[in-house]
Amino acid sequence: MENNIDTQPRNCGAVINLLLIRWSILYQYAALEKLQTRKSAQPTNILAEFNFAQGKPVLQIEIIKLKIIELLPEASFIFPEFQDEADLAQDDFLEIYLEHQMLAIKKVREVLDTLGIK
Repeated sequence: MENNIDTQPRNCGAVINLLLIRWSILYQYAALEKLQTRKSAQPTNILAEFNFAQGKPVLQIEIIKLKIIELLPEASFIFPEFQDEADLAQDDFLEIYLEHQMLAIKKVREVLDTLGIK
């Protein structure tokens, strides 16, 4: 009998928790990547030091979200992706984006707790 974690979503709490930890690490870098790619944003010295071409934190977060939803369909609320409002100031955008990511991670953890998945 094959023991595949993808076919046993209720036995994968550890995997989901690892994905949430990775997401928690990446979302700050993703915010910088999004800020760098905004039309109104001018790269700063700090942003210029980051090379997002290889890391692509925004893409990594999207992949993490898809895997979480695959393992835990009750967490499908983590999509759609945060929509950038072009008229937001850079500081406001960063604050809202970071809060959006933190809230999504918190809500996935609440679903895990509610379902008793450890």
